[in-house]
Amino acid sequence: MPGITSTGTRQPQEQQIIAGKAAPYAGHVGSATPGGWRNDMTRFFASPHFFHFATDIAGRTFISDWRWQNRQAIYLARFPEEEDAPLEAFAYLCDPGSTWRKESHVHPFLSPDGRMGFFNSDESGTLQAYMMRGW
Repeated sequence: MPGITSTGTRQPQEQQIIAGKAAPYAGHVGSATPGGWRNDMTRFFASPHFFHFATDIAGRTFISDWRWQNRQAIYLARFPEEEDAPLEAFAYLCDPGSTWRKESHVHPFLSPDGRMGFFNSDESGTLQAYMMRGW
């Protein structure tokens, strides 16, 4: 893939979402793993700086927190049907308003049926859990 370095990140450094397949252990060689396969699922996202993620129980819907410089967001996406395709239908859900201190990471997750999302935020000054639905 053009733009991929030996560490598996683009330059400048990004936090991509990468799909892979099991491969024989070859040490810490990253994308140079013999028989390794990598699919940058966020390759069409303008600024992939994703951190924590979760899926619904069917593994079809994906939720993740994103942060770049002073901006932050929670995004929802669908896994593609084709194995080597990027994530589909990225949707901005909200700005969690978190300070992103170690004890206040957003850590979004979905209900098993994928109809509700949950995340943490200390936007109010106290760490609280938030729920969202209706997408």
